[in-house]
Amino acid sequence: MSDSEMYDLAVIGSGPGGYHSAIRAAQYGAKVALIEKDKLGGTCLNTGCIPAKALYASADLIQKLRESGADHGIISDYQLDFARAVERKNRVVKELTDGIATLEKGWKNDVFMGHGKILDGNTEAGFTISIEGKECGEVNARTDCNTKIYLQHSGN
Repeated sequence: MSDSEMYDLAVIGSGPGGYHSAIRAAQYGAKVALIEKDKLGGTCLNTGCIPAKALYASADLIQKLRESGADHGIISDYQLDFARAVERKNRVVKELTDGIATLEKGWKNDVFMGHGKILDGNTEAGFTISIEGKECGEVNARTDCNTKIYLQHSGN
C-alpha cells in the first residue's frame, strides 16, 4: 500500500460487528479497510466466548458419558486430557479466524494488523487514520467526505 490510500469505509476493530460491517459494505461496492490491533475476530473469538465454549463442550461430553454412558452400554472411567482439549480449542479458534481472513480477502477488503488511530478530519473533509503495526510499518488511510468510519467496540 502507498503512504496514503483512499477508502469508502474504515473499520477499526475486527470483532463480530467489525468484520461483518466490512463484508456488508464490500457487498454494496465499498472499498474497505479493516484494521485490527491483535487477532481477527476480536475478543469473543480469540479469548472469550468461543474458546470457553470449546473447552466447555469437551468437559460436558465427559460429564454426559459419566452420567448416562452405562445406559448405552458404554462403561469406562473418563478423564479429561486438558492439553488435548486446549489443542482442540486452538484448532476451533484458528479455523474461525482463518475463515474471517478468507471472507475479507474474498470481498477484496484490505486488512491491516496494527493499531488504528484517527489522526484528524471531519465529516466535511474526510479523515486520516494512522495504522501502526509490525506488518504494515506506519501507513495512513485517507477518506473523503463521503467516507464512514466504524469503530467496533471491543471487550478489551
